[in-house]
Amino acid sequence: MKTGKLANVLATLATLLAGAPVALAAPGSIEGHAQATGDDGLLDLTGGFAILCDGPGLTCKEVARRPLTQKMSADGPSAPYSFPNQSRAHKVRVWKDMNGNGTVDAGDLEGWYREGAGDPVAVEPGAPPAHVTAHMVGSLAWKETNGVGMGRITGAIALPAPAPDGDPDFGVANQTRIVACVQTKGACDGKQTFFGWIEDFDGDGGTYVIEAPTGVAYTVFAWIDADGDDKPGGGEAAAVIGKPVTAPAKNAGLRLRSSGAERLPAMSDRSDD
Repeated sequence: MKTGKLANVLATLATLLAGAPVALAAPGSIEGHAQATGDDGLLDLTGGFAILCDGPGLTCKEVARRPLTQKMSADGPSAPYSFPNQSRAHKVRVWKDMNGNGTVDAGDLEGWYREGAGDPVAVEPGAPPAHVTAHMVGSLAWKETNGVGMGRITGAIALPAPAPDGDPDFGVANQTRIVACVQTKGACDGKQTFFGWIEDFDGDGGTYVIEAPTGVAYTVFAWIDADGDDKPGGGEAAAVIGKPVTAPAKNAGLRLRSSGAERLPAMSDRSDD
């Protein structure tokens, strides 16, 4: 083997042993255009980003991003993007952070490049254009078209008093309401409110479970609905997690305290129906 070829082999081997990525494909572009659709037609993606991602499923370990500017094309308004000189495949995600908080939450525009249903797929450099459609986060189209699944929010829940003797499955546990909701101006959005339940109840607590769409930041709280009106009120023990919780999440504990100890969001009369 010639000295030059041997040096190349040794260099590649050293790179592999060091854990660094090795370019396995000729450099090329990952490109396409993005559109955002809402109930009333196309939405403006200007100010959003196309993002190259690594990771399984809907995980986005960000590799690079490009700003989007909406323009007219043969297919109508769209936002072209291009990532030149790529040497391996990446997933493509589109995101416009509408409220500027750095978190994907309700009202943002988001979508992934897919080939039919299922998880996002990686795009090879030099492949045909990968067009992405984004939808408003939390909308029915976002949940269905972008394949966003349900995730579980779980944690220990401690109640301030045990259930009545001989009736451990009802009593206090049956009166406890556990909620994850998107909160706006001190109230839960009824179309983004999800109720949980208690598992492994032992008389004064257990584990609560809430199933809710992933990728959304929720206010999580609970109260003992002693008057049965399905709304938190005075005289009812309650607890709230102070920071937003995004599904899936574990170990998000709730310890209900006596009346007046917690300020909970108001429950909206709106529903998914």
